[in-house]
Amino acid sequence: MREDLGTSTSTMSEWEVWSLLGSSDQRAAEQDTHREPYAGTGQAALMVSQFVLWRSRHDAVGIGVPSFFPNPGDSGATRPGRQAARYGRGMAAMSGRALSRTLVTATVLFLVEAFLFNQGVLVGLTALGAVLGGVPRALLAWQRGDISTARLRIARTGIYVAVALLGIGTVVAQAYLARSRANTIIVAARQYEAQHGRLPDRLDELVPAFIASIPFTNYTLIPPMNKFMYLTPPLDGVPKSLGNVSWLRLQQRGEEPGRHVLMWGIFQIGGRPYYDFENHRWGVFLD
Repeated sequence: MREDLGTSTSTMSEWEVWSLLGSSDQRAAEQDTHREPYAGTGQAALMVSQFVLWRSRHDAVGIGVPSFFPNPGDSGATRPGRQAARYGRGMAAMSGRALSRTLVTATVLFLVEAFLFNQGVLVGLTALGAVLGGVPRALLAWQRGDISTARLRIARTGIYVAVALLGIGTVVAQAYLARSRANTIIVAARQYEAQHGRLPDRLDELVPAFIASIPFTNYTLIPPMNKFMYLTPPLDGVPKSLGNVSWLRLQQRGEEPGRHVLMWGIFQIGGRPYYDFENHRWGVFLD
């Protein structure tokens, strides 16, 4: 009977196979007890090994440890569906972890861009790389029929694109904030000029009579990217400050600046805005 167990039980449930093995081995053990005291133990071990062999043959996926205590409701017909469900849950967990890592990476990139560099370059290049690398791979996965992988790649690409748009929007908003604060300084400087008959030589001369304090340009955390520069010509032709150097560079570019210029930003895309007090005009300095 044991020789035909692998083929005759192909459609039987685990409970039925277990019961069949138990009944036959129990009878064999009773007959052989008077010949060998430990025959029952050997028969039980053989029964377990035969059951494990049967379970491994009928395992549709072939992964995991066979259960030695089968459920009466467990049948070979329902096992592939459960294993497919486990596979689906595993893929969903992997996708969730991949999306979590993407969100963390994108968030870090946004914070670095918004509060350190404030240029829009970092998130822009990241989004461009994600589009060029993610979209073609998603299309290939879709053509192969791997819909879940295609959706995952599209979702990750969308996260990077969304963060890039948010980062660029933050850069634009901080540029408007810097322009608004520059106007506050310009008004205070004009009030100083009206009272003293000249423009201040340093922005510190405006504090506290005309302005409470010199504001930062925006929420960028790296100086001097978050500070206003007051550009003046060097008195003896030798630059002694960053403002003197920037003023000379404006002159070399043919901008013909006045003796007092307000500027902010360092190596900004599109140039650094400045205000010329003597000529009453705004300009952009291209680094």
